[in-house]
Amino acid sequence: MQVSSNTRAEYEGLLRNHRLAQSAATIPNRYPWHSQAAVKELLNLAVLKQKQAAAAREEPIVIRILTGTCPEAIYGKKAFELIESFVQSGGEVRVIAWNTSVSDNNSLLAMGGEYGDRVTFKLSGTTAGSDRLGHFLVVGKDAYRIEQPHPDLTGTEITDFSPEVLATICFNDSDRAGSLADLFDSLWEVCHPVALRRPT
Repeated sequence: MQVSSNTRAEYEGLLRNHRLAQSAATIPNRYPWHSQAAVKELLNLAVLKQKQAAAAREEPIVIRILTGTCPEAIYGKKAFELIESFVQSGGEVRVIAWNTSVSDNNSLLAMGGEYGDRVTFKLSGTTAGSDRLGHFLVVGKDAYRIEQPHPDLTGTEITDFSPEVLATICFNDSDRAGSLADLFDSLWEVCHPVALRRPT
């Protein structure tokens, strides 16, 4: 079953309005199609903030992603295009996959090979504890999407409505986003770098 275009547009409009209003309210997120929309709006925010930072000659904005498998269904073509725009504007992306490996065909992994130090990956080297660690995406230290902890979903087929993972999105909460960024940075120090193939 696929989500209807009207339902998708309504939810995307809700997220967009919260982003534009710089709302501190949290928005619920349950299905993969919700996640696609949330990631898109968070990346739209990241692109805007990075352009502002570059114009003001400030430090680059960092997107931090803690994920289990970095699924193409969520971080595929649409997200890839926005992340590429973000990185080309000088932003940085750091990804931790809480797993033992990540697919060589992963779009973000391929981008890391092209953009070098501006897109970096690390692996936890384990899936242990994945049912106690909520995955998240943080834009700078202002906005985030965080999932409730769930079992490892490696190999799970992703459709519009499955698997269900409860999460919340917020576009303006520096306290929570800052805490998540700090947690990510602590994990980053103990995870293992992923060797990225450079373009030939």
